[in-house]
Amino acid sequence: MANDLNYECPHCQKVSPVSRATVDEMVECPQCHQQFQAKAPIGRPVGSAVTQNTGRRKIALEFDADETLRSVHPVFLRNHIVQTVLFCFVAVAGLTGMILGLSGKVLLGQQGFALIVSGIVMLVFAFGYFLYRWLQVISTRLIVTTQRTIVETGIISMSTNEVQHDDVRNMKSERNVLERLFNYGDIALSSSGQDDMEIVVHDVPDPEGIIEIIRQYQ
Repeated sequence: MANDLNYECPHCQKVSPVSRATVDEMVECPQCHQQFQAKAPIGRPVGSAVTQNTGRRKIALEFDADETLRSVHPVFLRNHIVQTVLFCFVAVAGLTGMILGLSGKVLLGQQGFALIVSGIVMLVFAFGYFLYRWLQVISTRLIVTTQRTIVETGIISMSTNEVQHDDVRNMKSERNVLERLFNYGDIALSSSGQDDMEIVVHDVPDPEGIIEIIRQYQ
């Protein structure tokens, strides 16, 4: 009936109609003949159409938000493998010289203080090389988002260059045999109306994967 409300019996879990006139009173379940209280339904306020539309716009804005997909620095040491191996030997030789000098041993006609000083000099050179390469790495960062490709350069004073994915018209990835072996290379991007490459980043890891991400979001 139109004046009835359907209630689920808490005893037998069967649904039965209850007259609106008996709401908030004890009623008997016609299925199991147990009594329960048929509580009145509770209403709650509903937002206006303006509020609902605002919520929809907020969801749309959140969906379109620029999200970072990949953030990388150039590879560390892999791009200068020969120099890296050489300076590793320099560091080992310097450390060995210091140990032999402190123990009073002779190496290449040197001993004692002279050997210690030579070892320290070699360690300083090796440390300076690795510090220089590390600063090169952290001073450049390539960021790929759902909408843009961004290059940040600098440590204290930072500059930014970016290209929208929709505007990219040319992408290049260059790798030699050694770079393919260690999975790094150069990336270059240009947008429409530009003859030169606007973004060029050297020695980034997985360049083909980064270019594929940009293609997916063009």
